[in-house]
Amino acid sequence: MLFKELEDKYFKNEGFSSIRRTVRGLVKDADGNFVMLKIEGEDFFGIRNHYETPGGGVEVGEGYEKALLREMEEELGVLCEIESFLGMVVGHYNLLNRINVERYYVCRIVGETSSNQTDVEKVLIKGIEHKPLNEWLEILKTGDSSVDKLVHDRDYQAFKYYADQCNM
Repeated sequence: MLFKELEDKYFKNEGFSSIRRTVRGLVKDADGNFVMLKIEGEDFFGIRNHYETPGGGVEVGEGYEKALLREMEEELGVLCEIESFLGMVVGHYNLLNRINVERYYVCRIVGETSSNQTDVEKVLIKGIEHKPLNEWLEILKTGDSSVDKLVHDRDYQAFKYYADQCNM
């Protein structure tokens, strides 16, 4: 189920050279709050100061659900149980000349493990925050930079779709 296609209105479109398959988690903790990564720093995107759902690319030969559970362990240091597949956001990222097909899942934390973040993630991930859904929906309506707005809009669409499906 595709619930949103996002056009990049911040960077010039010079065509797309690749498609990336990704998985992202709307991760619930034991209190029913949702977990997001706090991203700060500078990379090829520019200065970043935003929140982001945990997730990432699907490796060659890896299934979507396996990739999701791996990403939750790597980025959050948690074991998760998948509750449901929510749907997809297709994002056009002009700066990367890439289209991302983001598969969102709803999952809940069932245990802890050690994280195994990449070197880039170790630099950019400044923390993990737990907040109720309504707070995330408000936070994700804003962003300081173009990259912050792109990421927040993508994740806002997923949280909003989830809220609509649950009649919240």
